[in-house]
Amino acid sequence: MDFVSLLGRLHPVVLHLPIGALFTMVVVELWLLRSVAQREQRLLLVLYLFAFVTTLLSIATGLILHAEDAYGGSTLDLHEKLGIATGVATLLICGLAYFAARKAQQRTGTNRWMSARRSGLVFTLGLISVTGHFGGEMTHGKGFLTEFGPAFLQHKEEASAPVEIKVDTTVFQAAIYPIIENYCVYCHDDEKTKGKLRMDSPAAMLAGGSTGPLFIAGNTEDSLMLQRLHLPTDDEDHMPPIEKRQPSEAEIAALVWWIENGASFDMKLSDTQLPESIQALLPSAADEEQVLLPAGELNLQLVQDLRDQLLTVQRIQQGDDRLWVSFNALATTTGDDFLRQLLPLANFVVWLDLSRTQITDASMPVIAAMQNLEELNLSACRISNAGLEQLSGLRQLKRLNLADTQVSEVALPMLLQLQSLETVHLFQTEWSQEGAKLLRRIRPELVVNIGD
Repeated sequence: MDFVSLLGRLHPVVLHLPIGALFTMVVVELWLLRSVAQREQRLLLVLYLFAFVTTLLSIATGLILHAEDAYGGSTLDLHEKLGIATGVATLLICGLAYFAARKAQQRTGTNRWMSARRSGLVFTLGLISVTGHFGGEMTHGKGFLTEFGPAFLQHKEEASAPVEIKVDTTVFQAAIYPIIENYCVYCHDDEKTKGKLRMDSPAAMLAGGSTGPLFIAGNTEDSLMLQRLHLPTDDEDHMPPIEKRQPSEAEIAALVWWIENGASFDMKLSDTQLPESIQALLPSAADEEQVLLPAGELNLQLVQDLRDQLLTVQRIQQGDDRLWVSFNALATTTGDDFLRQLLPLANFVVWLDLSRTQITDASMPVIAAMQNLEELNLSACRISNAGLEQLSGLRQLKRLNLADTQVSEVALPMLLQLQSLETVHLFQTEWSQEGAKLLRRIRPELVVNIGD
């Protein structure tokens, strides 16, 4: 047991104590606004001391967590310095509270120290709020707090432009790095370095992480990156994490081909015969099939209202109004009525996780209205073949998870209508092995996971 590391991992829990204590002090200060009694001033001193001690504990656990190298960069440095500054500020407030209590005992000059203490409290609240903001950016990404706020507050970050194909363009630049940028760099760059691994440059990828090399050129079986990609999505070591967007089968095939053929960062597009998995990812190929962008404007107020109800609603990337929505935090309480709140956002939802929720077939018309949906997780939901039939019009759907539901091969005709479908999970359902074999025979390009 590593007790020190355990303390560091408590930082996300402990940091809420000083925040709660300081905001509680606002209420107490307002309640005792005109009181100069010695008893009340001593009570305030004790409460401020609690805020100071919990701030110190938060700073200590944060510094221990920093030693794990899971985060880095300028945002971490700023968060750390502001956290220490908050600790100094709370110490100064304690000093002011002490003198206010002492003057109350002497029955002279109390108001001056009370005014100074309250001014210090306001300053410290602002300081700890900014500190928390940068902490949130490290965990959730830049612009997380203001993502759905007023336009002038939103973090402006242009989406990466497609690579312009030239004579000297490499396979890595045109097809491989865009995959890594979309699914890996979020947790493995200079600001957030999980597992001491960075993937934001060729040099960083070659350096590997705490578990060793990221890949072994020419060896797909022992390459860690591919091992993690091929783990079951519910495995804690699977990458990307289950709550993040997952690469398509074509994108995984491209990574396999790249490593199998030497994992070269210098191989030019013109140097070799490219497989279909690579050709499909090149900008010229992507231009032939335009992405269906949602019509109208995203209702930011509704998005915020849903987030206030603890629903996860995020843009799939900066500058893009398409959304991924997850009910993981509300699975046990989400029913058909709650899901109807998403109807005004139907055109914008491209990734929807309803696993373990309490929805029934009555929710299928709501899901069917999401015509741009590309990934849908209905695992462990109370749906039937008849309900699933209503989703046959989802022409953009690529990945469908029906694990642990009541569906069977009766739904085969419906699945065959989903022409864009690439992967379907059917384990722990009433779908038979014979039905799965038939589906594979009719759609050989479709990945059918039935647990066999």
